[in-house]
Amino acid sequence: MSCKDEEVVSPDLIGTWRLTEVLADPGDGSGIFNPVDSDKTITFLVDERVQSNATLCNFSTRPEAPGEGFYSLQDSTITPTCPDQEFESNIWFKLEGSNLILTYQCIEACAEKYVKR
Repeated sequence: MSCKDEEVVSPDLIGTWRLTEVLADPGDGSGIFNPVDSDKTITFLVDERVQSNATLCNFSTRPEAPGEGFYSLQDSTITPTCPDQEFESNIWFKLEGSNLILTYQCIEACAEKYVKR
């Protein structure tokens, strides 16, 4: 018999989250989270999949086309499925109190803040 170590998914993470604020630094380190009016959501599923009503392939607040990917609790990363991109671009996530913070790979700091629905 063999045993496999399995990651235990936090029940706090599983579910649907709604975008409420974004941080887009202008290049001088002064960026802060600002409220946004957006219908963008992201859903973490128990099977390590993530789904969104907006693309996860770039930093966008508009839910124009759905996005999906996989997440890793070990690395706290989301790997979006982006067939048009030549290289993999991860998104980092963390829970801060009742907020979910996603940090994208941008030239200047950029992040999204979500609250659970």
